[in-house]
Amino acid sequence: LQLKGAGPTPYSRNSDGRAVLRSSVREFLCSEAMFHLGIPTTRALSLVKTGDDVMRDMFYNGNPKPEPGAVVCRVAPSFLRFGN
Repeated sequence: LQLKGAGPTPYSRNSDGRAVLRSSVREFLCSEAMFHLGIPTTRALSLVKTGDDVMRDMFYNGNPKPEPGAVVCRVAPSFLRFGN
């Protein structure tokens, strides 16, 4: 099991490590779609809205706004991380 959006980790690249509902819903739907297409991937076990607001600049235009926070619980037989 792995939690995404639960807070800072060594991989959060100096960010707050929190996730917003918008991107978490997208990850949940895409992981299930990939699974049903036969593509090996992690699966989203659950998606929970945290009740906290997370400041994010959705359009990267210098205007951050609060968005609803969320945590995705991923499940896979093993986790191997590529990249940063």
